[in-house]
Amino acid sequence: MAAVAWLTTDKLKGGKTSYRVRYYGPDGKVRTQSFRRAEEARAFKRTVEADVQRGTWVDPASGKVTLREYSELWLRQRTSLRPRTVELYEGFQRNHINPALGGIQVKAITPPVVRAWYADMGRSGVSEVTVAKVYRHLSSVLATAADDELIPRNPCRINGGGAEHSPERPWLSAVEVFALADAVADQRRALVLMAGLIGARKAELFGLQRRHVNVLHQTISIETQKQQLRSGEIIDAPPKTRAGVRVVSIPPLIRVDIEQHLAKWVEAAPDSLLFTGVRGGPLRQGVWQKEWSAARSAIGRPDIVFHDLRGFAENEAAKTGATPKEWMERMGQTSIDAAMRYIYSTPARQDEMAQKIS
Repeated sequence: MAAVAWLTTDKLKGGKTSYRVRYYGPDGKVRTQSFRRAEEARAFKRTVEADVQRGTWVDPASGKVTLREYSELWLRQRTSLRPRTVELYEGFQRNHINPALGGIQVKAITPPVVRAWYADMGRSGVSEVTVAKVYRHLSSVLATAADDELIPRNPCRINGGGAEHSPERPWLSAVEVFALADAVADQRRALVLMAGLIGARKAELFGLQRRHVNVLHQTISIETQKQQLRSGEIIDAPPKTRAGVRVVSIPPLIRVDIEQHLAKWVEAAPDSLLFTGVRGGPLRQGVWQKEWSAARSAIGRPDIVFHDLRGFAENEAAKTGATPKEWMERMGQTSIDAAMRYIYSTPARQDEMAQKIS
C-alpha cells in the first residue's frame, strides 16, 4: 500500500498548538505522531512516506524492533539536529552501541543489560568522557522508546552514568600563548591570539569574515561557524549554542595584530574569510592541525590542544573580576557547569591568593 499521510493542527489549553501526523503503515493501520513544531511534523511526514515506499519503515510500536532499527528511526526523526551532531550520534551507535546491543530487541534491554554494557565499555579502554556521552545518548533513545510505549520505562538507571568527569586540562601561561603566535606562520598569528584572548571556538574563528570585525568600535561579531564533516565537506552552521551568537570586545593588546592581519591577508570584500587555505578557500581542519602541531612542538608543549587557548581566555576573563554571567556571555556559554570546566588553578594564582589572605 502506498503511504498516505496527513497533517492536522490541534489547539491545546493555554493557546499552544500541537501538530499531528496521521499515516497509513504498510499493514493498513493508521498511526499518529505528535509534534510541537510544524516544521518537525512536516519533515516527519515526508520521512515516513519515503520509508514506507522504500520498504524500510519500522513500526515504532512493534515489540520486535531491534535497538539498531529503533535508533536509526529515532535519529531520522530528529530533523532539527545539526549535521555534525548527526555524525556524532551515528558514531556513538556504530562504534559503541550497535556492536553489543544493536541486534537486541528494545523490549529485551533491561537495566542489567545496560549495566553490563556500560561496564564493558569502560573496561575496553573508552575514555570516561566518551562513556558518559554515549550513555546519555542511549538513555535519550530509550526514553523515547518508553514514550512510544515499547517499554514500560527507561532501563538506563545508572546513578551518575551520564556525568562527565573530564580530567583538568593543562594550563597555559600568557608567555606561552604569545610564543605559539610567534611559532605559526604570519597569516595564522591572529588566529592564535584571537583564540587565546577572545576565546572564540575554532569553528567560530574559521567562519569569521571581514564584515564581522568592527575596527572602529574594536569588536568582533560571532554569528556563524565553519564545520567540516566526515566526508570532507565544509558547511556553514550557527554557533554551538544560542548564546554563541555574540559581540565580543577586542583586547587592546591584540588590536594591532588584527588590523595588520586584515590589511595583509584578507580580501576587501565584506564576506571575505579572515582565515583561509593556501588557495583562498575555507581553512581545512587537517591543514591547520599540521601547522598547530608544529607550533606546539616548537615551544615544548605537545600536550596541549587548540581548545586549551579557549580555556586560557576564560581564566583571564575570570581573573578580571568579571561575574560568571559576564564571562559566560563573552565566551558564548549557556550553563555555569560548562563554564567551570575551563577554570583552573595555577601556582601563580595560589601564591597571589596567599598574599591577599595575608
